[in-house]
Amino acid sequence: MQGRGLYVSDMVLPRMGHVVFLRSPHAHAKILKIDAEAARRMPGVIAVVTGQELATVITPWVGVLSHLKA
Repeated sequence: MQGRGLYVSDMVLPRMGHVVFLRSPHAHAKILKIDAEAARRMPGVIAVVTGQELATVITPWVGVLSHLKA
């Protein structure tokens, strides 16, 4: 207890970036379009990635409760 604790959010490392996840404020809404061009043009932005773009490089994760009896 010497006050030398460090939170992850207090760390600064070389080439470090931050991530922000933006979710729809509307439950079960059908998203028709995402216009991220303004975000991509902002200074310091490394990438803006949508779910449609992620779907081309990953497969969905499906959570199962196989440890529970049916």
